[in-house]
Amino acid sequence: MRDPVKIVTSYFPRWRPNFVAGAIVAPDEYPRPYEILLLACQHFLAMFGATVLVPLLLGISTNTALLMSGIGTIVFFLITGGRIPSYLGSSFAFLGPLTSNPLAAGTGPNPNLAPALGGIVVMGLIYIAVSLIVIVAGHTWIEFLLPPACTGGIVLMIGLALAGSAVNDANSGGANPWIAASVVIFTTLASIWGTNLTKRLPILLGVIFGYVLYVIVWKAGGNVKPIDYTTLVQYPWGGAPTLTSPTYSGSAIATMFPVVIVLIAENLGHIKAIGAMTGQNLDPYIGRSLLGDALACTIAAAAGSTGVTTYAENMGTMGATRVYSTIIFPFAALVAIILAFIPKLGALVQTIPQPVIGGIEMVLFGLIAALGGRIWVEGNVDFKQQRNLISVGTALILCLGMAISNVTIVFGVVQFSNIGAGTIAIVVLHQLTRSPQEWKELIEDLKAGRRPRELWVPEEHFVKPKSEETQVLVV
Repeated sequence: MRDPVKIVTSYFPRWRPNFVAGAIVAPDEYPRPYEILLLACQHFLAMFGATVLVPLLLGISTNTALLMSGIGTIVFFLITGGRIPSYLGSSFAFLGPLTSNPLAAGTGPNPNLAPALGGIVVMGLIYIAVSLIVIVAGHTWIEFLLPPACTGGIVLMIGLALAGSAVNDANSGGANPWIAASVVIFTTLASIWGTNLTKRLPILLGVIFGYVLYVIVWKAGGNVKPIDYTTLVQYPWGGAPTLTSPTYSGSAIATMFPVVIVLIAENLGHIKAIGAMTGQNLDPYIGRSLLGDALACTIAAAAGSTGVTTYAENMGTMGATRVYSTIIFPFAALVAIILAFIPKLGALVQTIPQPVIGGIEMVLFGLIAALGGRIWVEGNVDFKQQRNLISVGTALILCLGMAISNVTIVFGVVQFSNIGAGTIAIVVLHQLTRSPQEWKELIEDLKAGRRPRELWVPEEHFVKPKSEETQVLVV
């Protein structure tokens, strides 16, 4: 008699070609090879500005940040088995704790950086422990704490909290607002009405268009600031990134604890947003995604860079191009790693004018904010319920108010940035306002081994990835 059939699924997806003009490229598919390289460069440009801004504010080498960003992305790709499209860049969640911590304050070369790095390493280890618990115990309890109403609100907060940065870059004086507006219009038209290639490269083409337009306005005597190429000339062609060993301090470690919550919320929001955009259920990979993010963050801090996380800018890029192929991101990581050892090329990218960056940011951050609304729609969130209205509304006001006023909430040595405070507010308010009937239903579901009925949409809503091929082995 034959044994029962065993189903074996490969760890990595079996990527399939998708060369159809204008088609959505799923995570388990890939476009033409030359498009992969161009899309990789586009993802690099999308993350570059924010990834180097964080180390500049903290006195960390930008080349080190680029190197660890690339390495972290490859680590994430390997841990998740190439199932989740994501690029990992410098996390803004660390800015509040680090800049307000006297051990890491100041800009430029930072002699007090090592204790702050030690805090990030310990936080990363805690993050790893949480991710392993999720892998062993399942991801349902994370989803219970962060149902669609909360996750959609967090994604919306991420997009809106970044709005100030985009507007400030776009409105940096003179003719800059008009250049930024031109970049927005060009990028939008390229992504909607262009050819198949321009639809997949609107960010890259938008940056090139904006740069050329800025130079034309500058040379024509327009009211813009001249581009300073002094740093570009001074930078060498080759050079190894600077590595810093962390040290460990109790006060520095304490400031990092809240960041774990923010990183988990950002990661889960990323998965839900990508799932909503692609129509694929990525929930089974939540544990792997958290572990990949946690390991990348820990490795980055151990080498002397700020922590990294899944990047909203690249999520917005995927939304604009509708290309979600995971195979692109190792190539984008390779671009970052190569440029980390070629300072002059990195300096060239830093000459991109502010209004050009601002215009691109407005498109990307707007897409992220809109994805929060899409998560609500896909998750069937009922805003007739007072609980959803109050928890989401209050958290949004708190987050945006803190962002506008540049406020950080401090409890002793524990500090919360705008997104961190908003995340905690939306989770706490949502859980406190559950009715006794909802708690009863939850307990019944857990006892019966069922997925809580309130969580997300039915499995049949999702499209099965084409690469989910199985092998039937009969012994």
